[in-house]
Amino acid sequence: MDNIIAGISAGIALAALVVSFVVARQQTAIQERLAAIEEARRAEELDARTVAQVTASMGRPLDPHLILRNHGPAVARGVELEVQQGPRIPQVQGLTEALPADLQSDQELAFHVPVDLAIARVFRVTVRWTDGAGDHEELFVLQIN
Repeated sequence: MDNIIAGISAGIALAALVVSFVVARQQTAIQERLAAIEEARRAEELDARTVAQVTASMGRPLDPHLILRNHGPAVARGVELEVQQGPRIPQVQGLTEALPADLQSDQELAFHVPVDLAIARVFRVTVRWTDGAGDHEELFVLQIN
């Protein structure tokens, strides 16, 4: 009878050991996955710091300006602006003197857009720049109010 109890006890102990081993392996796998997710998040955060986000928009209606602004955390280097060509497209003043330029985070450049009845009220511009993530090009459709 003592042998049976000892055998059952040994079986229970062996089963507990197997369960402990399986749980430990699962915990290790979960910790490794969490570490990989955290590392990926840190890498994304570092990458985001190297990206600039340059936008083009129109300013106030009574004194229209085309505004280039860097909304990203990184410097936008060599910012260029190409205005759609064609009849009735407004002539943006000061582009050749000011561009290409580097835009710091939250920095903006404004260019006067003379308005008269003969110009188109909607036109396209392409903005190009370089940052830590490489070269970028964005198309914007602007409306003069």
